[in-house]
Formats: sequence, structure tokens, C-alpha cells
Amino acid sequence: MACVLGFLAVFGYKDTMAFVSAAEPKVMVTDYKIKENEVVAGGTFTLEVTIKNTADKKISNLKMAVASEGGELIPASGAGTGYLASLEGGETYTFEFPMQAAANLEEKAYKLTVTDEYEDRYGNPYTVTDTIYLPVTIKPVSYTHLRAHETTLHL
Repeated sequence: MACVLGFLAVFGYKDTMAFVSAAEPKVMVTDYKIKENEVVAGGTFTLEVTIKNTADKKISNLKMAVASEGGELIPASGAGTGYLASLEGGETYTFEFPMQAAANLEEKAYKLTVTDEYEDRYGNPYTVTDTIYLPVTIKPVSYTHLRAHETTLHL
């Protein structure tokens, strides 16, 4: 005998019943922000990425990696990866990544891929990929510290 009650499958044989949760652990990016409030071409910034375990079961061995396809946004230090030993169901966690924007970028939004690899309580592997877009600005060059010297023009 078997019937499905929402996300819970119930199996029974004579006087024995077993409950099996059918929900897989799902990790998703729920928020991201730039600590410095903006990404400037040629500058460094700190990217904060918040994830949530949307399942009711704990996950473990979570590795997060951030990367841009064309190398426009790269890790300022390290490999652009973070590790978390475990995350309980329903909990969130925020990773921080020091990043560098290439100097020759145009003023527009650039795509950054966030990949999470993790395991459920049985050691089954999962991979989830999210995409975020980071707007890059260009700061005008300031000439406030230039000094002009008097010159004489002879005609």
C-alpha cells in the first residue's frame, strides 16, 4: 500500500509503516549586495552572497564558486570559492568574496555565475547554478591636483 500526502510518501506493509520525505534539499541565492555600494571599473569590491537551504533537511559540504565567463569580474584574492560544513533546513548563510573589476569595462551590468555544490544527509551530490548581474560604473578622472606652470609664447 502506498499513497502520497503532499510531499510525504507513506508506505505500509501489514503492521509496519515507513515515512520517506520526497523533498530534495534545494539551495538558492536569496540576496546579494556590494559592500561598497558600487562596482567601479578597475576597482576592488566585496561581494556578499546569501543563500538559503529551502528544504527541511540539513545539507553538508557546501562549496560556492563565483565566476564571470569573460573574466570581467575576478577574485581579488583566493580562488573565488567558499566552503560551509553544513546548513540546517530553512537557514541562511552569507559568503563574502573580495573581487576585482577589469579596468577596461563599459558602464553596464555584467553576469556573474554562482554555483553551489553540496550533499544531502545520505551523501547524494547536488549542483545548483544561479546568475546575478552586477552593474559596473566608470568614475570620471579627477584633475583637481594638477598644477599649471606659467609659460611664455613667443611669436
